[in-house]
Amino acid sequence: MAQTESNLTLNARAYGGGGASGTGEGNGGDGGTVALAAEGSSTGSNASVSVSTTGVGGNGGSAENGTAGDGASATLKNTPQGEVSGSGSTLTLSQTAEGGDAGGVSGTGTNGSAGSATSTLTREENAAEYLHVTSTATGGNGSSRSTTGDAGDGAQATTINTVTGSAGNVQSSAWATGGNGGNTSGPGNSGGQGGVALITNTASTSGVSTTNYYSTSSSSTARGGSGGYATGSGTGGQGGSASNITTATSSNSGNTRSVSASGYSEGGSGGRVNTATAGVGGNGGSASSTVSATSAGKQSTTATSTANGGAGGYIASGTGGGGTGGNAISQASTVQTHGDGTYTQATATASGGTGGAGRGVGYAGGDGGAASAIAGVQGTGTATTTATARAYGGTGGSGVEGANGGDGADTSLDNAVSGSSESTLVLNQYAYGGHGGTSDDGTAGDGGTATSSLDTSAASALEMTVQAEGGHGGAASSSGTGGDGAGVNVAATAASTLADANVTISLSGTGGNGGAAVDGDAGDGAAVALDNVVSASVSGGANKINLTQSARGGGRRGYLWDRC
Repeated sequence: MAQTESNLTLNARAYGGGGASGTGEGNGGDGGTVALAAEGSSTGSNASVSVSTTGVGGNGGSAENGTAGDGASATLKNTPQGEVSGSGSTLTLSQTAEGGDAGGVSGTGTNGSAGSATSTLTREENAAEYLHVTSTATGGNGSSRSTTGDAGDGAQATTINTVTGSAGNVQSSAWATGGNGGNTSGPGNSGGQGGVALITNTASTSGVSTTNYYSTSSSSTARGGSGGYATGSGTGGQGGSASNITTATSSNSGNTRSVSASGYSEGGSGGRVNTATAGVGGNGGSASSTVSATSAGKQSTTATSTANGGAGGYIASGTGGGGTGGNAISQASTVQTHGDGTYTQATATASGGTGGAGRGVGYAGGDGGAASAIAGVQGTGTATTTATARAYGGTGGSGVEGANGGDGADTSLDNAVSGSSESTLVLNQYAYGGHGGTSDDGTAGDGGTATSSLDTSAASALEMTVQAEGGHGGAASSSGTGGDGAGVNVAATAASTLADANVTISLSGTGGNGGAAVDGDAGDGAAVALDNVVSASVSGGANKINLTQSARGGGRRGYLWDRC
């Protein structure tokens, strides 16, 4: 262990060796494994100790007609360690694990397995005033094949952080990226699937219940691996899924700084198809994000969750259909229990993946992926409490060389926001249908329908915004037909049981525009008719009810081309 009375920085790295290549019927060698550790300490005041470790598994060796080598997995657990003891001290710990790639195959041999990556970092700190912990995992890439056969799958990446501090500020960051699927040049074979990315990230502060300036934050980024490409009549690999569960908690009622948690998940892209003959693009990977923040102090408390589905694989050349966009689910929640707590906010956003482009008459772009979002808040005190949920349906893939465009995804939110407050509860719910994919000489995709309905009651003042927007029809750039815009379903009802509380509702429904055309027919815009779809009630006193209802139909002409 390195020791000092001043600042200290330690970096330790270990790389597994690559496996040897096999020729003829010989097998490729497996990649080498890794093991490492690093530790440092400082006893100085205001001292900074930074310890970083990186372990990279070796790549597998290639093969011709034998078995390719496996990439080595990298599993790291609490490999960086550090100690500080002086006031104003900072401790930074960073750990990175990378799995090795599987060996490729140039003949009729067997794929190797890609190496998984797991980074687990647990720290319970009672001395550092500033604690920063970062953990990263990246899965190895799957076997690629240059002649025939299905390619190998990318490996999983898992990151687990559990970080607790009782003497100061806590920050925990987690990253995970699944390995990419292998590619194949074999006609009619499939690209490898992208690897899964998983994160569990928890940051918390505790300590005595006295006034201090501790902050707590956790952030996560998970990305699924991309699917590998295929050739001819093959199918592109499916994108890997991505998921994060991210939490930030402060149990000290004397804390006055922020508690924040943020999570981002993105599904991997589906694999494309080169020189396709009735090829099929890979589907985009799904994405899930669940984020929560809880505070007992007089602190701002925020949770932000974002999930984006992966894009569908496209047809790069030749003929075939595009892959479907990945689905996305996002959830955010906050709890603030201090009587004088400042603002409390939960925001969840989900976007379905875009469909992949299709190519050739008789084929179509992939449909957009579905999206769903949920947000909940609980606030105590006089500060405003806000929950916002936004869901965007995925856009349909474009149609090229006579292919049709894919349809935009429908989106539906039903009581997706909720909460309680001792002041003003603000609820915002937005649903957007996906846009239709464009086409040149085929039929462009239709927009997706949007539904947004909210029925709630609260013992506080209420402010609600409820919106639904139908997706636009895809445009046609040549002799094709434009897609139709989509309609909406929207409604809002609110009740307040608090005397003298005000209730305000703003509701709008907007139909999608019809897709433009050049020499073909343009798509129809969607009609919107709203008849008393917003209502509210109050319990008495000097209450005010403010209701706004707005309807807007979609345009007949589209929004991309307008040839005079």
